[in-house]
Order: sequence, then C-alpha cells, then structure tokens
Amino acid sequence: MVPLVLHGDQVLVSHGLNGLRTGDLIVFRQSDQVIAHRIIRIRRYGGDLVFVTKGDNSLRPDPFVNPEEIIGRVVGIVHNHRIISIDNRVWRWAGWLIAAIEFAWLKLANGFRYAYRRLFRHEPNPVISRLVRLVYLCFSLPKHVIRLLLIRS
Repeated sequence: MVPLVLHGDQVLVSHGLNGLRTGDLIVFRQSDQVIAHRIIRIRRYGGDLVFVTKGDNSLRPDPFVNPEEIIGRVVGIVHNHRIISIDNRVWRWAGWLIAAIEFAWLKLANGFRYAYRRLFRHEPNPVISRLVRLVYLCFSLPKHVIRLLLIRS
C-alpha cells in the first residue's frame, strides 16, 4: 500500500464489515496471506456482494474479495511511533479520490489494451508496456501528494 502504508508501518484495524465504502483500506485474507488493499469498487456478482480491491501501487486489481475473507477496515497507521488516524472525513474523502483515480486508470488501461489488440492483432510490445507504466506513474502522482499533505497536517 505504498505510498500510504510504508514498509515497517503497522495498521490498526476495526473488525467487521460495518460501514465499508469505496476508497476504504481493508485487511483481508486470501491464499493464506493477509493483505491490506483499497476498495475501488463494490458490486454484486452472481447475486453475492463482492469487493474489487487494488493496492495503490499495483497495476491490476486483485481477484474479487468475498465478505467472508474480510478481516476489517484500517482505521489508523502507526508510522515512526506516531498514530495517524485515517478514520475521519478528510481521509475518507482522500481514499475515495484515490479509488476514483485507480478505477479511471483501470478503465483507461483496459481500453488502451483492447484498442491496441484490435489495431495490431497482438499484445503491446515492451516499449508500449513501458509507456503505459509511465502514464500510470503520472496517475500515481496525486496519491503521493495526498499522502504527503495529509500526513504532515
């Protein structure tokens, strides 16, 4: 979850599913791993509620997360022996903004891949893949700015 949660930071978790919204950081268990990622979309899939999650620095979303896999919502981060509460209106708004940017990126990247395959009949070459990564870094800049502004406040 870089840039928000850095290596060595600890997270404070509110257990349960109450009040989960797009943009919230959640902790869940998948394949014997405990993962903390952001909810970028909540949807119904086959009649069941599923969560689409993605790490802030990941290019692709995780497999759907079922409610049974969720441990809880991250409400605080311990960084340099200082507790940063992310359970307030400003952080929730920032989380929603980051989730919206991530979702827009996914739609843009998928559309680009689809158009490239339709035009050239094959997967993008390494140069194009690097270009896509560069564009993603530009999309990532607001996340880093948001973290710096909110942590210093």
